[in-house]
Amino acid sequence: MGRQAATESFFRAWLQHGQIDVAVGYVERATERAAFADAVRRIDGHDRRLLALATPADTTAVQATGTLFRADPGLADLAYRRRRGDPRRWSLVGITHTTASVGAMRALGELVVGPLEPWDAVICTSSAVQAMVRRQVEGTFAYFQERLGASRRPKLNLPVIPLGIDTRSFDAETPAAAEARRQLRARLGIAEEDVVVLYFGRLNAYVKAHPLPMFLGLDEAVAELGLRLAGRVHLIQAGWFTDEKRQGHWEEAQRLLAPRIVHHVLDGRQKELRSGLWFAADLFVSFADNIQETFGLTPVEAMAAGLPVVGSDWDGYRETVTPECGVLVPTVTPPPAAGTWLAQRFEDGYETYDTYCAVAALATAVDVGAAREAFKVLLADPARRQEMGRAGRARARALYDWATVITAYQSLFRDLEKLRKKAQPVPRRAAANPWRRNPLELFQNYPSRVMQAGLRVRATARAAAGSGPDLMALDIVQLRNRVPCDGPKSRSLMERITTAGAAGVSFEELVGGESGEAAMILTYHLGWLMKIGVVELMI
Repeated sequence: MGRQAATESFFRAWLQHGQIDVAVGYVERATERAAFADAVRRIDGHDRRLLALATPADTTAVQATGTLFRADPGLADLAYRRRRGDPRRWSLVGITHTTASVGAMRALGELVVGPLEPWDAVICTSSAVQAMVRRQVEGTFAYFQERLGASRRPKLNLPVIPLGIDTRSFDAETPAAAEARRQLRARLGIAEEDVVVLYFGRLNAYVKAHPLPMFLGLDEAVAELGLRLAGRVHLIQAGWFTDEKRQGHWEEAQRLLAPRIVHHVLDGRQKELRSGLWFAADLFVSFADNIQETFGLTPVEAMAAGLPVVGSDWDGYRETVTPECGVLVPTVTPPPAAGTWLAQRFEDGYETYDTYCAVAALATAVDVGAAREAFKVLLADPARRQEMGRAGRARARALYDWATVITAYQSLFRDLEKLRKKAQPVPRRAAANPWRRNPLELFQNYPSRVMQAGLRVRATARAAAGSGPDLMALDIVQLRNRVPCDGPKSRSLMERITTAGAAGVSFEELVGGESGEAAMILTYHLGWLMKIGVVELMI
């Protein structure tokens, strides 16, 4: 998926361009520790870089760096965890990828109610998605305003920083790139005078870009150009089909709608093929029309490879592809009110996430006539293609190379640090996460009584007798690797209670020497000893 690929690319770029001595990872599971170390070693090609791991229980390494970055916009749960101490200890930074899913929309909405601070940020990869995020946040706030009379509007940092690429890997001016172009064109039977148009992405009409305007626009352009074209026009579609049914629909459309075009459908997941495709092409096309798209990396990759772009005037494409680098084809959708029924069907469970996006895309039109005219200009004019290609290459290297993008990230982190250091402490009446409440506090009215000062406990007769099975060792009373359980602490506590004899020992004596979490854990062990019948209250 694009999101996973972008996240891995960012991590690689951060290690390569971030000028960091220590790679810090925030891990929530034991299995993630080794995975993080392996990823760093794989990217570095050695194991000499220092590593530091932070966990929800030990955030020392995060405090040392000052920023915790998460590759999605879901910052609320991390903000609640940070609230266990002074929230000025570090900044939280997230990023948008697809924002159309229920999970993503909920995460954006939770930015309103979660304990986000002015020194936190959600990076938006384009101005278009920034506007969408603001709309989602404002809609959530409007609900709480109407429902609860909320008046304090949260101040969210939503900076726009694009995704990045390694522009060097798309350099079409190397001997290796020239050889890759020659070999692939020869393999596909493409003559030197032929023009190759490249589409790169998932071959699914409903999740990325519907192919109809591409097929019709190209075919009609070829028909009108006629003899002005020196050779044939080839369309390389590099990607993958999600299933045979969708593949059949796609192939039928290309046969019926673009008979004048020579079609090549290649598996874009093959790494060795993927790197050479950019160099075999003369022109790139992508008519994104789906709400899942927020930025769009492929046009930037095409620009880095020196290809002019014919794209849709849609979300992030609008900012990456300028008139010097390519042509953007107008798009149009129905007015917002027309989508109410679709939202309600999605809410009621009649539409899945995929069909929700697909139905929205089916009402999004890409101007076929404008696509045809753009293709006519570029198919027949090699000089224009080369001019746009040079401009696109320069733009990609200047704005979208990872070295530049990582510098923008670091500048943001420094700005957030300044805000953090200037902030004054704010007293909190409730620090707990309301969705992850302390069960002993929340359900304290359930038991007959709660342990408190003044209570005394003693070993039960069965425990004092020392006969029968060792109740503390029974598997049925263990939850392995969890507290409470049979172990040194519970055994030590039991020994203290047994030594006190019939007189017993007070609750204060047992926990008085401990504080904080240690005291809480001790009372858990005490409750467990009572549960298994080796300790009892003295009434």
